[in-house]
Amino acid sequence: MTAICKNCCNDRNDKDQLCENCMNQLASDLKWMVQNLPMLEDYKINKINKNRDNSNGGGGYTASAPLREAIYSLLYQRDDEGNSGIRITLTAFCQCLGIPFMSRTPCGELAYRILHAEDDYGVNVCYYSSATPVYAHDIRRLTRKARYMLEDGDRPRIILGKCPNSECDMQLSAPEGAEQVECRKCHNVWTVATLRNMRKARLMQSDITGTQAEIRNLLTSNGYIVNKNTMKSWVHRGQLEQVGENQCSKPIYRLADAYRLILETESNKPVTNIWDLVGVA
Repeated sequence: MTAICKNCCNDRNDKDQLCENCMNQLASDLKWMVQNLPMLEDYKINKINKNRDNSNGGGGYTASAPLREAIYSLLYQRDDEGNSGIRITLTAFCQCLGIPFMSRTPCGELAYRILHAEDDYGVNVCYYSSATPVYAHDIRRLTRKARYMLEDGDRPRIILGKCPNSECDMQLSAPEGAEQVECRKCHNVWTVATLRNMRKARLMQSDITGTQAEIRNLLTSNGYIVNKNTMKSWVHRGQLEQVGENQCSKPIYRLADAYRLILETESNKPVTNIWDLVGVA
């Protein structure tokens, strides 16, 4: 008998919770997590400052609070919309599947156990668990975010903002060290240094205002990840001053003021290369 897949609405086997394509996607995402989460969890997090190197020498380097919090949140907490991070999701899925784990079981190992969990008949328990559709969707979302964190493997990418072409809204990024970047949409070629200077000038001179959430979204679109709690702290300490209220009587702030705080946090150096901030040697 056939039924409808809860994730894509295609036909599925009545005994399975997902169609073949969605099950294959879940397996692919779990395999990616098994192979790559140790890099994100054990290496990137532990290299957030260069004091942890092979010689135990002190490099005196400190990553930005916004990026530290963003990586930590992806792995262990919930985002601003209440979506669970990787560890919360994988441990909850393990509990639903009856897979044992310990409080310090690495995220990659959790993914491995889910991927290889079988019943007494050698059938992967994910196939028939009613929890699978929900967690397959969450694992897909989290894998995409983690892939972005590890984009190009060990080759850092610099987020450069929107394409200067007024008829193109494509976000541009380039490998570290690149001098030029071609827009994938309009195919115009831009100098990376020029794009950086344009972005800095645009943000410094901006008269855009918005709520905390709106300002954080604008900063993210320009390659600056600011955690919700970090911005609340800026406001609480009086570093980010309210400049008015919107139509819903919510406090609003200046984008340029928030950008200047980022520059101050990074010793007046723009935060454009995320791997510089996590201390990659």
